[in-house]
Amino acid sequence: MNIVTIGGTGRDSTGNITYFNDVVCFNLPNKTVERIEVEGDAWTARKGHTACLYGRNEIVIFGGSDSEGVKKDIGILAFSDGDGMLREVFQE
Repeated sequence: MNIVTIGGTGRDSTGNITYFNDVVCFNLPNKTVERIEVEGDAWTARKGHTACLYGRNEIVIFGGSDSEGVKKDIGILAFSDGDGMLREVFQE
């Protein structure tokens, strides 16, 4: 069983907000953390988006926002053998 996080924000040492588009997997039984390299054109870094599991090996990501404003796109992240591959991104 895994917990997958996608994107988010953080602050640098001067307090500026940084947006992320990385994918991180926490393996609960092994208590290990691994950054998943995504193949293909990644979606833009963002926060406040929604992500849900679709089937057994895909995560659908919708919306969120970044420094330019609200996003209204959808991305599908497909997993195979522990690797992530961005299958599609639908823009508004």
